[in-house]
Amino acid sequence: MRFYSLILLFFFIKNILALELVQGDYYIVNSTLQIAGGGEISAGTMVMLRSPEEGRWDVQLQVVNESGLEEPVRVSEEWFKKSSMYFGPIQQESQAQDAVLEDLTKSIDTQIQLVQNEQMNPTEKKCSPEVSLRPVARPAHIEQRAELGSTRPVPRPEALQVDADLEALLFKSDNEKDSYLACYERERSYTDDYRNKYKNSIAVVSKAATTVAQGNGERIDEGDFNTLLTCLIFRESAHFEGGSSHSGAVGLGQFTGIAVKELKNMLNHSPRDSESLDQISELGNLWREGSIENIDYQRALASRVSNMNMRSRRDEIKAFWEALPFEKPSSSQINKSYMGDNDNHEVVIAASAMMLRDCALRLKNERESMDANLRLLACAGAYNMGVGGFKRNALSRNSNGGIYAWVNNLKNSGSGQANETINHIISINRCIQKEKNYPPCGTRSSHCQELNQTEICSDPKALKCVGEC
Repeated sequence: MRFYSLILLFFFIKNILALELVQGDYYIVNSTLQIAGGGEISAGTMVMLRSPEEGRWDVQLQVVNESGLEEPVRVSEEWFKKSSMYFGPIQQESQAQDAVLEDLTKSIDTQIQLVQNEQMNPTEKKCSPEVSLRPVARPAHIEQRAELGSTRPVPRPEALQVDADLEALLFKSDNEKDSYLACYERERSYTDDYRNKYKNSIAVVSKAATTVAQGNGERIDEGDFNTLLTCLIFRESAHFEGGSSHSGAVGLGQFTGIAVKELKNMLNHSPRDSESLDQISELGNLWREGSIENIDYQRALASRVSNMNMRSRRDEIKAFWEALPFEKPSSSQINKSYMGDNDNHEVVIAASAMMLRDCALRLKNERESMDANLRLLACAGAYNMGVGGFKRNALSRNSNGGIYAWVNNLKNSGSGQANETINHIISINRCIQKEKNYPPCGTRSSHCQELNQTEICSDPKALKCVGEC
């Protein structure tokens, strides 16, 4: 059996709405699983569930390889449920399974080839009776399942080193986030622009970014990424106003001339695996045109990325850019004027996400033990100070200690940007943190009667903005 081809099943199988744990049956891991005690199981691996009731929080798995089963390992049960797909018992006859895999491969490849043929031969009929760009109908016995991503917190395996306050790692749900933004709105029309335009752009960008990350072997919760990206844009844009700052930064993402130059460098990067990049771009086009459903876009995109020959973090960033399902400008069209125009919100929000993801990949390479949500929050701080400056001034000691350690390091750093960055990262943390509704630094509001709100100065644990209380 071709075990490494099994990831192709992701395209159409939708049955993990409530993943059933069956002892002795087989599963496909669709994003990296951390092993208790060290190590990991990579995406696309087949495992056998040895024991679904082993201990308080964990299950035992055995990785399947060409020779049989490896030694049992322990992983978080909840993480396993969210990161795996049920395959079933292994049958003796593998020819039928191989035929299914080949059919699935041909199905998605045919859709991409049809689009490419249309572009090369635009005068031909688009609706011939022999072919269709619509997704292949699913068998009735395959259940509809939830899309990837959830804002529910997941118990973390023992191998992860998390010294930070765990409350800081639990992000607001979508409704909680929107209530917070409305509470601290600066002007109603700006909040309306978020609801009517920016919110959807953030959702699309978050889906693409986290799916590409999954394909490259890193699980990032789509809901958490969405919340952090929203709160970052909220803070940077002065509560969705945009415009220019005293430093010359512009737009919703407050891009400086240096940031625009860095963005153009990302867009001009050319991965060697151009064929995979073209296929990823076509998937984005199929999604935009409605020719493929959201979940099939995610499954196909994750698989394409997992098979891409990546040589640097910029390869993943470029794959994310190509996967976006909207019209994108060339790098030569991007300048401060373009980035300062709120009508270009799709590209500006995507560019902010690219900056976040590029930073997170740097930290992942340098600080492997750092929790994914901690990396996101750290990169929100680096968005203000620069990655190098934030690493030097905030992450110099106890980087896994989270925002409390980072703020303390910044206070002792002597940096001229310390106070600004402290208020920046505290504001974003208050925006994302579940069940906490403290105001962004420098903000007061009379719109919060319905929110669970505690007076900030009466909470001894709460981090205080510079000059607050």
